[in-house]
Amino acid sequence: MVALETDHVSWQMDTVRVDHETAFYENAAHLLEIGRRNLAFLGSAEDAPLYCHEVRGIQRALSKYGGTLSIIKNNNFTVMDGYHSVKVLLQEAAMPDGIICANDQVAAGALNACSETGICIPSEVAITGFGGNGGNDFATHMLEQELSGIFDVAHGAGLSALWGSWARYVYRDCLDRFCKYAVNVMGVKGATDEETALKGIEATEAFFREIHMPVSLKELNLDPTEEEMDLMAHKCIIAAGGKKGSAKVLFEEDLRKILEMAR
Repeated sequence: MVALETDHVSWQMDTVRVDHETAFYENAAHLLEIGRRNLAFLGSAEDAPLYCHEVRGIQRALSKYGGTLSIIKNNNFTVMDGYHSVKVLLQEAAMPDGIICANDQVAAGALNACSETGICIPSEVAITGFGGNGGNDFATHMLEQELSGIFDVAHGAGLSALWGSWARYVYRDCLDRFCKYAVNVMGVKGATDEETALKGIEATEAFFREIHMPVSLKELNLDPTEEEMDLMAHKCIIAAGGKKGSAKVLFEEDLRKILEMAR
């Protein structure tokens, strides 16, 4: 037997835990390395089990790189917590240029509040989240790694080129998640759930273009051969153990179709 995410076990039992201190150190360090110096942490209540680990990690990064930290404590880790926390920050003398959120729901709320008040993300404020959204899907990441392996493109550029095609391929299988993303992150809504989901995908691609990122293989100046497309799909699914994805379970033929859509 192995215990997950707890320190309260006997010496006879193995336990596996997320290293929250290191995770939040790396979160903060990333923001500081790209030039952000006034950070805010939208975190848990002070008596929450992970609070000290999260704050200690952020403070380690600040000690190394320099900067300031404001802390807004939350109790429920919801989208509305993130939204209201940013409203509190807006009342401060100086808005932070980097916000670290305890989970992805809080980050979604923070994004929504910034968008509502005209704050540009990420040029004015960079926002990071950390898990907590359930069923994270890394199929696009694995497929892009094959793209980078063959064509030597930057991972972020490859992701933006593939993301829209992946999203259109899978969204009907997790419509609720795509609707929440459209409303809470991109701030768009349609007449139906499907329209809302598609508007969210379109808004994301518009954002990619706004920051000069590609949304297709053509915009990456790539024109893979049929053999290269087959190879990428095959190598990806072999690395994934035969299938990949939580939004929709994908097999080799699905990955091949996504690549074709992304041309």
